[in-house]
Amino acid sequence: MDLEKLGRITKRYVKKYPDYKEAILLYSSVVEVQKGIIGEISPNDDRIYQGAEDKLSKGEPIFNPFQLEIDISKFRKALYEICKAVDLRKSGGYSHADELLDWDGTKEDGFEVARSKVILGDKLEIGKDWPDEDRELTSSIFWESLVPFYMNFRRAYEASVEGVQWQRGYCPVCGCRPLMGFFRQEDGLWLLECSLCRSQWSVKRAECPFCDGKGESGLNYAYAEQHPNRRLQYCESCKRFLKTVDLRDSNEDIFLPFEDIVTDYLDEVAREYGLSFPECYFVERESEHLCD
Repeated sequence: MDLEKLGRITKRYVKKYPDYKEAILLYSSVVEVQKGIIGEISPNDDRIYQGAEDKLSKGEPIFNPFQLEIDISKFRKALYEICKAVDLRKSGGYSHADELLDWDGTKEDGFEVARSKVILGDKLEIGKDWPDEDRELTSSIFWESLVPFYMNFRRAYEASVEGVQWQRGYCPVCGCRPLMGFFRQEDGLWLLECSLCRSQWSVKRAECPFCDGKGESGLNYAYAEQHPNRRLQYCESCKRFLKTVDLRDSNEDIFLPFEDIVTDYLDEVAREYGLSFPECYFVERESEHLCD
């Protein structure tokens, strides 16, 4: 998505969802930073793409997200720019940028440990005396600073993933959990989008993608009457959920990160139902894959 299109979509979402104006404008600014950083990242070495089809055939993601080499200077630049965007757009600002940039986890020596914690959903070892909201926001800032590097890496794998039967609830490229899903307008295909590298892949609508075919029940769904095409898809067996936009009777041009923001009421329903987010592929394999 180019910046001109991003601007048009941002305006449309702000107009349609004025209660979420601050969050939408904030995330739009984050995307602008990410796009700028992507333009500065060097192309990847072609040798790293070998063996992709073999891994997919075994149900394994193509690459280990913990092992992607990242230019720390460019990562810190992304981190700084995103901190500035948050400070500008968020009510009350963001006052921890200097501490974050001075922290070992954003430098060469501590980066790999901090990255692993963020990808696995663990708490960062910073700001223990900060409010929980600030700590969660800091983890999100770190995550969003990683995104452009994984998006750049993912592009080389798009041909390998296209058309692959990948009936799993984690990304075929990097193994991370999906952000959201959508039913495609032209054929109703259920597509999921990775929260980290932004890959898209298809799964069967009638089966839970998180049970790996072992679930005893099919998927259920819930929605608010005023927004019937925004659904909470969930599994009674594994208690995982995924928010999904139904575009089969719509010609809307959506942006899933914005959809994630404006469907926070579905997150509340998920909490009431005792549901949880799907996990990264590597959560249960942490010790094995971090040591590969």
